Amino acid sequence: MTFPFSPGIWFVSTFQEYGFMVWKWLPGLMLLFLLAGCKAADSLPPTVVPVTDSTGGQLAEQAGPVWVLLSGVDEHGLLLAHEVDLLADPRPDAPVVAKVHTGAPAGVYEIRHSGPQNLHRFYRVRTVEGVEGWVSDFFVRRQGYVYDGAGSDVPLFDTPGGSEVARLVNVSPVIIRNPRENEEWWLVETPDGSVKGWVEAVLVKESSEREFLNNGGLGHEH
Repeated sequence: MTFPFSPGIWFVSTFQEYGFMVWKWLPGLMLLFLLAGCKAADSLPPTVVPVTDSTGGQLAEQAGPVWVLLSGVDEHGLLLAHEVDLLADPRPDAPVVAKVHTGAPAGVYEIRHSGPQNLHRFYRVRTVEGVEGWVSDFFVRRQGYVYDGAGSDVPLFDTPGGSEVARLVNVSPVIIRNPRENEEWWLVETPDGSVKGWVEAVLVKESSEREFLNNGGLGHEH
């Protein structure tokens, strides 16, 4: 004898067969989503950067997020190192945990003072790829410089590749505001905050010295 199909009976039967599997895996799936969300949020530099002493005690704080360039180019524009060492601890002889190409952007998570009278400084940074470590302030550049060897100025846009909003003369200093959203374009701002826009990342240089720029900014790579 054939009985007519009943959606209600089918649902109850299916739930009894597979429902326990859903409940079994649901907590794990929720945990994965939660961890993924935390990881995404944690990848952003903090809005407040602690400034600490050699013991880790807080001395002050700086408004964030703070983005810097890790640079092996000295104040004279000479390339001293193609790669910058990220250290396991804020001390010169600490083990190297990673090497980052000069000119790479990184978010700042802590600024540690150490040594006599706290004159030495180390930055705890994380690159856009998620590599984290400590680096001496000798290799940290708080601002970059826009430069286009093919012209006399550099255009800024409202979005990556969008409409032009301003032009900055070559070697104008800029502060990096967002190098994460697009690897080929960075959001930058002039130090006084009067001009802000997106610029091609390759046009942001880690030194304003002619020695460096005349060599094509060979230390800079993305």
